[in-house]
Amino acid sequence: KGPHSEVYVKDPIQILEFVTRLFPEVDFPKRIVIIYWSNQDMAWAKEKATQLMGETEMQKVIQEIGGPFVDCYTPVNCNVGHAYIATDGTAYIGLGNPSNADGDPNFALGQKEIVEFYHALQLFYYYKNNSPITATNNISTPNFPPAWLNVAGENYVFDAMRFEKDYNGFRSAQNRSE
Repeated sequence: KGPHSEVYVKDPIQILEFVTRLFPEVDFPKRIVIIYWSNQDMAWAKEKATQLMGETEMQKVIQEIGGPFVDCYTPVNCNVGHAYIATDGTAYIGLGNPSNADGDPNFALGQKEIVEFYHALQLFYYYKNNSPITATNNISTPNFPPAWLNVAGENYVFDAMRFEKDYNGFRSAQNRSE
């Protein structure tokens, strides 16, 4: 966690454990590292990520995700997340802090942690099977899962946690009437 960054969830480990219960048969990364940063902490986060991953791995990140692991989309808002599986099987989850997180209850519920851990689990199979991932002109690798599984799946996982004890709330959030 950067010196000027917040962690909005009380217990990130509890959030990750919830996701693991949803997918009990899935292979998991050998280690999970989460790096939190804000606009103010970008230099710290880049240095920390490079220190943890190594320079070669940081170059591989750029190839696989089509840009840097640590970034912010605007000079005032750093609402960004990335997942990456290193060549040693470690999952790196990078979470930039949005400037307006205090007003969004989903951040306190662990939405960003869930979304990026879900993507890390998807990416782990590429690591496990030594399958290449490349991003070119914002077009994902051809063997990537379809958008409905990649992006919509993260929303299902978040809503499953958010409405764990409220099936009708889950159905409503997913726009399901039955």
